[in-house]
Parts: sequence; C-alpha cells; structure tokens
Amino acid sequence: MDIQSKNKINEIIEGHKIVIFMKGSKEIPSCSFSNQVIQIFNRLNINYKTVDVLQDSKPQRNY
Repeated sequence: MDIQSKNKINEIIEGHKIVIFMKGSKEIPSCSFSNQVIQIFNRLNINYKTVDVLQDSKPQRNY
C-alpha cells in the first residue's frame, strides 16, 4: 500500500469512531452485504461513516 493511501485511511479512521468500508454509500448500498450492515446500524441508531470503495479503484485493492 502506498503512503498516500495509508495516510488517507488513517485520517478517516482517526476522525470517526466507526467506519464502514463498503460498496456504495449509506444512502445507496451497492451489494446485499453492505445493505444489511447499514440496516442493522440504522436500526440500532449507531453513528458511523461510510467509505465507498468503488469510488476509487486504488484504495479498493488496498482495503
């Protein structure tokens, strides 16, 4: 993993208590697993941040 990707991931993780690296967004999950995780977190009123790994193909290979 290159240093830029590593720094980007660290910045995201340090800024949020819970981060979900997933396909799609919390508004529009792109796979059934992502959708199930989002539904569970929403039902439990858990605050979280999502990162769409499909938006940047380079980090997708690294997550």
